[in-house]
Amino acid sequence: IQAGDHQAFARHAQYNAIPLSQPLQNYLVEQKSAAFMILKDGKVWHESYYGAYTSRSQTNSFSMAKTVITLLVGAAIDDGYIKHFDQPISDFLPELKERAKGVTIAQLSAMTSGMDWDENYYSPFSATPKLYYGSDSETFVLEQSYHQKSGATYYYSSASTQLLTLLLKRAIKTSNLSLSDYLSQRLWQPLGMNDDALWHTDEQGLELGYCCISTNVENWAKIAQLLLNDGQWQGQTIITFSYPHLTLPT
Repeated sequence: IQAGDHQAFARHAQYNAIPLSQPLQNYLVEQKSAAFMILKDGKVWHESYYGAYTSRSQTNSFSMAKTVITLLVGAAIDDGYIKHFDQPISDFLPELKERAKGVTIAQLSAMTSGMDWDENYYSPFSATPKLYYGSDSETFVLEQSYHQKSGATYYYSSASTQLLTLLLKRAIKTSNLSLSDYLSQRLWQPLGMNDDALWHTDEQGLELGYCCISTNVENWAKIAQLLLNDGQWQGQTIITFSYPHLTLPT
């Protein structure tokens, strides 16, 4: 994921002036934290780093990458590759026309598609390790079944985000860009990230959209600020937030 010209975060007038409480400091050390940053009014109010980590150390995002995928779907809507969030996923994934009938992009993003999935990190025999360590995530997520009515039940599902990642890749195929290139052009460079990032892929070259973007704390803070500002960054619209107002099932 390629960065462009760096746009540094401004520092707050109280930057690092107020120490963290001792219980919080102890907690951050106990949890083996890499970095801790607080923004206030769009400026860096506090930052601290631990162990061998520095402001440029790259660490795995884990599931924060899921938010990036949905942001990129919003960008693809702005760019005309996708019509809207209520578009059926079968428009891009015809293999699922019958099995996932009626499932929308919004439901896939919100993990209410009805996909039959067990998000289990502890059993080596569950589907989650197979997704993480498998060589072909496209085939794997397309093979999943759907056992509940779409929109009826929320269940946390990395497979749902990986299926959304595949959908996004197909949606932008006419651009001849990889998802990493698309992320570079639509977020990384406009936000003035401070360094290139890495995105893990499976053996087929498909980005693992549910887990695996490696970058540093400042760049994640910029994405957080973009969300807080409803897609605005330094007076410019990066993404038009055309997201549906979803009420998640209980």
